[in-house]
Amino acid sequence: MNLIEQIYNVNDAVNNKAIDKKGFLVSLNYKNYEFLYRSLKNKNNSVYIDNQNEVSFVIKLNKIVDIKEILYYKKSIDVKMDLEGPVIELIVDGLSSYEFLFNLNDRFGVIALKSFLTNKQVNVHFVVETAGILQKFYSSLMPIDDKVIERVEYVLKCLNEYCYPKIEEDVLQKESVIFEVESDYEILNDLINIIEALQKWNSKDIFSIVVDKDDKFKIHFVGEFKNKNYFKTQLEKNYSIKEYNGFSKGKKFLKYDRGMIYFYI
Repeated sequence: MNLIEQIYNVNDAVNNKAIDKKGFLVSLNYKNYEFLYRSLKNKNNSVYIDNQNEVSFVIKLNKIVDIKEILYYKKSIDVKMDLEGPVIELIVDGLSSYEFLFNLNDRFGVIALKSFLTNKQVNVHFVVETAGILQKFYSSLMPIDDKVIERVEYVLKCLNEYCYPKIEEDVLQKESVIFEVESDYEILNDLINIIEALQKWNSKDIFSIVVDKDDKFKIHFVGEFKNKNYFKTQLEKNYSIKEYNGFSKGKKFLKYDRGMIYFYI
């Protein structure tokens, strides 16, 4: 059973009390919310899973912010990878960005991740601490789209296999941009380094690489190759390149898909 299957098959429950989603300045007493007090002692955010099987992102601010302002803040989500599990970065314009780790080495983290993946939504609670008491002053429900779920599952595949996942796909005899290079297979390491740079930017390119060594070494790029000029500039630091269009042939190498990297089988 792989890591993703293990998470979806978790049946554990927790006793953490749910946070009131409607009230304003709701006191969260230590007895019922001990987990939150411990989690927020030395940091300003926490993943919280409650006894209703709902996962929440709890953000602790230094002061109460005008509710009207928060309503108009733009929120966006990014997915990152940590050795301990997937990380969801919640970016709230006007406030800050907050990283929420689903720790796979922790029972609560695994249960929370299953809820996140299956319910495809997360509660976002803003709290302040007054005289040692946590008070929730605003809540919102954030739906999670399929692209985020896909990226979380991609991270789990990487952690499960300790490498980039492998895929099968037909990308031969497709229209392609071709770089003809005075090189050999050692250029593949340079290709990976450039692609990992695109990954750090979370570039939206979607392309596959096919390599062909006949009389000269050819790199075929199949798909949406939006950062072609950057790619070419980086390679030209070490190689002489001739560019033209054609149809892909040779050996399938890897695929880059909006920040996700796969190697072909």
